[in-house]
Amino acid sequence: PISELGFYELHDAAILRQQAKIATVHGVTGFCFEYDPSGSALADPSPLTLFRANLDINFRFCLQVNCSQLPLSELVFDGLDVVVADPRYVKIQERPVVLIGVSPETIRVEGSAWVQTLKRQLQDSGLEHPYLIARAKSAGEFSISSQSLFDAFLDQPAEPVPGETGEFIPLDKGGVGLVPYSIVATQGIERTRGASPSTFHCITLARHSGDHASSPPLVYSRFTLLAFRQWLDAAIEKVRKTHAPDRRFIFLNSWNNWNEGHILEPDRLFGFGRLNEISRSIMKIEPGLVMPKVSVIVPNYNHSQFLQQRLDCIYGQTHLNIEVILLDD
Repeated sequence: PISELGFYELHDAAILRQQAKIATVHGVTGFCFEYDPSGSALADPSPLTLFRANLDINFRFCLQVNCSQLPLSELVFDGLDVVVADPRYVKIQERPVVLIGVSPETIRVEGSAWVQTLKRQLQDSGLEHPYLIARAKSAGEFSISSQSLFDAFLDQPAEPVPGETGEFIPLDKGGVGLVPYSIVATQGIERTRGASPSTFHCITLARHSGDHASSPPLVYSRFTLLAFRQWLDAAIEKVRKTHAPDRRFIFLNSWNNWNEGHILEPDRLFGFGRLNEISRSIMKIEPGLVMPKVSVIVPNYNHSQFLQQRLDCIYGQTHLNIEVILLDD
């Protein structure tokens, strides 16, 4: 991480607060936390429990639940209703958004029975009418008859090869599979073009799975901000054209998964480069354009009662690279 964050402790509320602030000013509006359905999701210290305990962190969030590792009968959703009742929780049409990790094979074999059982278990836990997003490469991984079982799909392949790499075979370099990031970005752009309105796009920043991975190590080599920006532009354009305003979401994999190399937060190599490209893409500014710092001078003598309103107006501008100089007697 950059020096401002340092080698931080995951359970430090001050760091989480700073991360949310950095994300917000660059156009990132929420975190997606992992929820462990094995029964320990809210018992052990985790970024989710830390976030929930600090209501002053004004940042949205939702949950991803991996339902593919255990039988439905062994999944535990106790306390999930309390989590989604948080006023910061992401909702679509007043329904809490929950990402569901599920094997398409399970859906093909068990069909609607599996989904209906899942919904009943969620309902028994107090979660009424959630907006369920199934994690898959695309809706096409599911049969036509099963596509109506979920509200939407997340374009995030469960397996990177061939999900993210397409027909490209990773190059074997000393037992490590190498795939140019441009290949991954091109595959992602192609998926956005054929995606249905029920698809939410997920952009992968990089990948570097090492010795901890169960499969052979995989590295996306030669990452460039330009390829990342092209993928981002394609996803944003698609979302603006096909999604209603309350569901114009793009997922990024991920904020700080250092083990896998999925890193959006600023680091010592790219600095704020990735975050700055998000800001530029949202505002349709050409890639790499340096945004000059604008100094805003605010006289405040005898006008303190208007200060909050004036600062809100300044910080609400689309140009983010600013400094405020406050004058007072």
